[in-house]
Amino acid sequence: MVEDQQGLTLPQTIGQVFIEKLADYILVKTTFGFSLAWDGISGIYLKLSEEHNGKSCGLCGNHNYIQSDDFIIQQEDYTEDIAMFANSWLVQTSDDTKCVPTPSDFPNPCSSGMPAFEAIFFKCQILLQFPFLSCHEYIDPYLYIASCVNDLCKTDDDETYCRAATEYARACSHAGYPIQDWRDDFPACIQCSVVGDSHFTTFDGRHYSFIGMCQYILVKGTGKDKFTITLQKAPCEQNLGLVCLQSITLILEDDFNKQVTLSRGGQILTSPNQGFNLKGIVEIQTLSSLFILLKTTFGLKILFAIDGERIYIQLTSAWKRRTLGLCGTFNGNIRDDFLSPSGMIEGTPQLHANAWRVSSTCFAPVHVPMVDPCNINQQNIGYAAHCDVIHQELFASCHIYISPGLYYQLCRHDACKCGSPCLCNALAHYAYLCGQRGVPIDFRTQISFCAVVCQKGMLYHHCSSFCRHSCTSLSSPEQCNDDCAEGCNCPEGKFYEDTLNFCVPIYHCRCHYRGSVYQPGELIPTPSGLCQCSNGTVQCDESATPSTVHVCPEGKQYFDCRFPDPELPAGGVNCETTCANLAMNFTCAPSSPCISGCVCAPGVCRRGMFNCTYYPCPAVCTIYGDRHYHSFDGLEYDYISDCQVFLIKANDSDISVIAQNKKCFDNDIVCSKSVLISVGDTEIYLNDTPYKQKRSGFFLESKPTYQLWKAGHYTVVYFPEKDITILWDKKTTIHIKVGPQWKNKLSGLCGNFDKCTSNDMTTSNNLEVRNAQVFGDSWALGQIDVTSFAKNCHEDTCNCNLGGDCECLCTNVAAYAYKCCQEGVSVPWRSSTVCSLDCEYYNEALALVSLESAERPNYFLCVHKDDSLSLELWEANSGFHRSATFFHHRDLWIPGYSAFELYSKKGFFITFTDFNVRASKYDDSEEFKQSSSFSIEEIQAVVPYRRMCEWRYEPCASPCFKTCSDPEALACKFLPPERAPYELCGSYFTQIRIKAEHLCFFVGIPVIPTEPALVPPGRCSMLSELSIITFDGNNAALYSMASYILVRIPGEIIVAHIEKCSLNQVEVDSIVVPLPFSNQDLSIEDSGTMYVITTPAGLIIKWAHLTGIIDIHFSFRFNLSSYTEGLCGICNENPDDDLRMQNGTIIVNMEDIELFIESWEIEKSFEVTTRRPVRNCTEHDCSPCIELLNRRVFIPCHDKVSPKNFCEKMWINYTYFWNYECDALSAYVALCNKFDICIHWRTPDYCTCTDSEDQPRTAGEIWNGGTDECALYKCLESGSIIPVEPDCEEEPSPVCEREAEIVIGIIDKLTCCSKEVCGCDMTLCETTIPICTTSQKLVVGYSPLSCCPQYKCECDPLKCPVISTPECREDEFMIQVQQGEPCCFPPLCACEPCTEPIPLCSDGEFLTVDLNTTHLCCPQYYCGKREERICQKVTIKSVIRKQDCVSQTSINVASCDGKCPSATIYNINVESHLRFCKCCRENGVRNLTVPLYCSGNGTEIMYTLQEPIDCTCQWN
Repeated sequence: MVEDQQGLTLPQTIGQVFIEKLADYILVKTTFGFSLAWDGISGIYLKLSEEHNGKSCGLCGNHNYIQSDDFIIQQEDYTEDIAMFANSWLVQTSDDTKCVPTPSDFPNPCSSGMPAFEAIFFKCQILLQFPFLSCHEYIDPYLYIASCVNDLCKTDDDETYCRAATEYARACSHAGYPIQDWRDDFPACIQCSVVGDSHFTTFDGRHYSFIGMCQYILVKGTGKDKFTITLQKAPCEQNLGLVCLQSITLILEDDFNKQVTLSRGGQILTSPNQGFNLKGIVEIQTLSSLFILLKTTFGLKILFAIDGERIYIQLTSAWKRRTLGLCGTFNGNIRDDFLSPSGMIEGTPQLHANAWRVSSTCFAPVHVPMVDPCNINQQNIGYAAHCDVIHQELFASCHIYISPGLYYQLCRHDACKCGSPCLCNALAHYAYLCGQRGVPIDFRTQISFCAVVCQKGMLYHHCSSFCRHSCTSLSSPEQCNDDCAEGCNCPEGKFYEDTLNFCVPIYHCRCHYRGSVYQPGELIPTPSGLCQCSNGTVQCDESATPSTVHVCPEGKQYFDCRFPDPELPAGGVNCETTCANLAMNFTCAPSSPCISGCVCAPGVCRRGMFNCTYYPCPAVCTIYGDRHYHSFDGLEYDYISDCQVFLIKANDSDISVIAQNKKCFDNDIVCSKSVLISVGDTEIYLNDTPYKQKRSGFFLESKPTYQLWKAGHYTVVYFPEKDITILWDKKTTIHIKVGPQWKNKLSGLCGNFDKCTSNDMTTSNNLEVRNAQVFGDSWALGQIDVTSFAKNCHEDTCNCNLGGDCECLCTNVAAYAYKCCQEGVSVPWRSSTVCSLDCEYYNEALALVSLESAERPNYFLCVHKDDSLSLELWEANSGFHRSATFFHHRDLWIPGYSAFELYSKKGFFITFTDFNVRASKYDDSEEFKQSSSFSIEEIQAVVPYRRMCEWRYEPCASPCFKTCSDPEALACKFLPPERAPYELCGSYFTQIRIKAEHLCFFVGIPVIPTEPALVPPGRCSMLSELSIITFDGNNAALYSMASYILVRIPGEIIVAHIEKCSLNQVEVDSIVVPLPFSNQDLSIEDSGTMYVITTPAGLIIKWAHLTGIIDIHFSFRFNLSSYTEGLCGICNENPDDDLRMQNGTIIVNMEDIELFIESWEIEKSFEVTTRRPVRNCTEHDCSPCIELLNRRVFIPCHDKVSPKNFCEKMWINYTYFWNYECDALSAYVALCNKFDICIHWRTPDYCTCTDSEDQPRTAGEIWNGGTDECALYKCLESGSIIPVEPDCEEEPSPVCEREAEIVIGIIDKLTCCSKEVCGCDMTLCETTIPICTTSQKLVVGYSPLSCCPQYKCECDPLKCPVISTPECREDEFMIQVQQGEPCCFPPLCACEPCTEPIPLCSDGEFLTVDLNTTHLCCPQYYCGKREERICQKVTIKSVIRKQDCVSQTSINVASCDGKCPSATIYNINVESHLRFCKCCRENGVRNLTVPLYCSGNGTEIMYTLQEPIDCTCQWN
């Protein structure tokens, strides 16, 4: 989104226009009756309110409910020419290419001669059929049919067809008549996935996990083209303690002669009956090094990971409501996905999986404890930490499409279970799902151990296919399509040759023809003649052999394994038909061992199925905790909010349930919810106090429409006429049960109750989304995005100067509070210390009240020492005032009720029990909250002569407010009406009455606490540049990093530490504490603009965040007789004795000011540099300063801060102020601000702006005000400093040639524009830092070909140890070699070169050495005779495998091994050599029978093999 050529982030508010992104839509909302939604492609939807009737123009018409006058051109003439009408509203912008007007005879996209026109017209007529019929009465379908035909004539594909129907369905939905399940009739694809050994996601989106080692039915497709997919799980070969997916088998038409098995490792097995031809029905291709794809002609795809860790089953919508098995029912309802073969819905994943086992003999636990692998495999927790990347920037672009929470949990589970392979598999699964949504994520380049290492000349691609990169595909008649998967593949121009296991050029490709492989250029004889292999293809074809057809016999018959009947189970008696497997329509495991015997022919047994009668059922929605939701249709999700949210909202009636989280009294943990139930005129409000009912009238119904009772821990509200029940546990759990008549009539966070889970996240704008937070926020009441307000507040406040701009913070907070006010949420955010209004200055203690008897004027409720209460006549003393004053708490325990806390005894409240009134200490019980809560009734005037008028701060009030002189607010009726309430100070008549049974009435009189008669005489201030102004007005200044005593009184010392800027934190007794902090009489709070510290003695210290000014003054409880001393001086209204040292000496000579400062110094870092004023206005000219401060705008502050004192003590002595006039005035205004005087002194032509570095800026000037980051600011004529976006031009990206260099983006500090440069990515540097020895030093260098640092160890010879020189033998000589330390070369004895050569041994000999010469440099070698091993019988240990059957131990199997003689003899008769040879062969064989255990069905079979009795050399 762009404003003034600057990109904007969403959400964004511009004037009265609010723009946000919701799912795939950009929404524009306004306050003037216009809204717009754009789908990001070509769909734009506009809405106008009734106030714009007949006032609009353009392509959308004039909105006057008359169709015939819509074609009004821009000159206000009417035309029938569509092109002329459209061209008149053409808008040409300077940035776009020139628009060419459409001619009046523009061609129709369709023509009657088009071959596909009739088919297109027929397709679009689907809008005249069910389920669109229900909307015809409200939306004319023929306009949409015409649009559909035109669109398909231009682009006839599934996406265009679906969009055309979507427009009609959307129009019906906006008219209030949504169409259900219309997408079933359109091409679509849905997916079931299996990840790892245990994680399943059904077609309808239900996620579950289970443990088991069996063969299971994954998918069973029923009806036409029926099929079955089985899944085999078994112990992993590498780790028998884990379970792995071994294989997946597709069986067509329940015929085991028509099956295909994809096995772990990439092996593909077809059916045992070779007569079955896959071609034309099933196509199998290796997409990449990681995936195999199986496709069928009936809408089934299987994407199988070669390592067996991921399986994706995809079906078109033609299979909707036709599937069973582990992948669920594919009907849009996750609640029946656990449907068993017997027709019952299982309750747990384990029971569901066990119901779909193929064999009943394998391992299938029922109750499996859920154990977190991270608690068991501590060594793998490091891998699990990498799962955090799912929540981080790498995957952030996918979060709006697929919420990351579930996949993060699965990732941690699998990573802890089996380390890096499982971690990478989990990340790859989430990345695959993101890629399906059009968001490619290349995570393997970010996580090093997830990188795919490609060999055989291949490269890694996140989406590619062998179909375009293999020699085999060149010989295949099938055309390549868009199917792709991640993995290794050949680069462009190269093709993978299976026989070579390498990528080769096309001319090296061999031809794969009729099961044989031919060399490039080889001639191939065919019935049609000779053909040649060239570029991987053979230029001839051959017809296929038809498959064999078998006839099925009837009745029970004998099954002979030697002559199997293809229509009977391949395993014979081992696969005998039972009721259980007939219910699954599945009778045998693939490749089961065969056992001959009598078996039932097909059709003899009856299927054991439950016959159920279905009745319409109610639905239940459950909300629990602070975020967990379970919708009517079974969708589970988490949504976090503090706002009121619609749980349900009826579409066509006045029924709703609203809930809101409530936090506990003393922390931020959500401990309960409040519920507002609205049914017609009845409103029931539930919270953790007794329920309360509201009605629009004054009286409750005589015959209520609801029933309310308690059931255990629950409060139950039942509306019998509406068939709605709400159960609430008085904490955070809510159950809402609605009858079946509410199907398709509800919306809100509980979903739409249409028995379809996939569309439950429908927003209040009727948009389907996938992000739970986006969905939930759309149903929140009055939620305002605080992000932009917080950003603006931070920037504006940081740009404020030392003085005069104290409204910066307040203005921004007030703007956000005003927005809340518009939404009906009143926020009383101002206080006496934060942005107070004048009304609060007079009413800052309105929370304090005294209670006067309504029947006995001048008698007040008083508390006594024994906590009893009585009415006492008013007395003029402080003791009486304390005992008759109370804190008034509104809505403390129960909304709408007040509690009164004793002013003289904190934590004690007025309570009413047993007809007695007394003061009781707080306890967290219901009885206490009830007895201390009182209702308040406003009355006209209980005591007319004591009527009072007071000013009260209202954060959200009408601009027409009552005043003391205008109690009925009649004077403002001539004012124009405002759309929204205002924040203001208004005056009100206020009498209140506190009501409790059998208790008298009181008039609440607000108490305004007054300071003692003797106001403390002064304040001490330290400015940000270390100037100190004492209590009595003297001043000094210093530059020194040290600690100084500012004020010392008996029992308290205030010390200022002058040091370099450090982190802001508050410590008490050397411990960092959070604010606000209170301990005994010490309190510390952060008002947002300053720290406010109140000491036990009554000193108040205010330290402003923005200006850095420290202000110390006295509270009303300070003992004025206390003696003050320190740098702040003695507070006695005499400035002459302020400069008193610790020893009592008073400094008189100003040249000795250094002694005064040093005497109050505790510690310092270096010598003090004093800045004691040496000039005065008598000897120097102060007139420029006086003239500045005598301007009218500064006069309100003259009584508090004298211009003469300021100019003489500060301006004349600091030459900085001479050059920076604006900063001098800022300092003066900052001092005024201490007396709560705000002066608006800046004007557009004077001191317009001052930046954060105290530099003046002119109106219109733009500069970079950031320090660690780039931030452009602009000075406006109004004096405000606003952030602005940089004006940048695009530049071409540089080409990075050095190793590890990548293109990175940087920010130009002057222009704040992004630019691209070559920078070093250290993560790409594979250089390891060597470990140097004690005799080396590490040296770092750089290469011109690489940006990576080059580390090496260089020698330091001085560190080498001293080694004595050895004595060498005659056949040795002395050398220096490196040993141990790489830099040290000690002397060693080395051998002289040997002169005698080593003998060469002939055949049959071997080389040996004289053992007596081995110690010499040149030992003696000679040749010895080799003994040949002749033919003999040997025994080899081996594990016997036959398909899925294996021997339990290694078996001793005999074989023949050894040498036999051979000869070549020249035969004169044939003039040729005759070759004779003997072979080591068996001399007789015998049978060896071995037991094999079959994992598929848990049986044991006997397998027979042959071994030799003896071995001899025999003629070949």
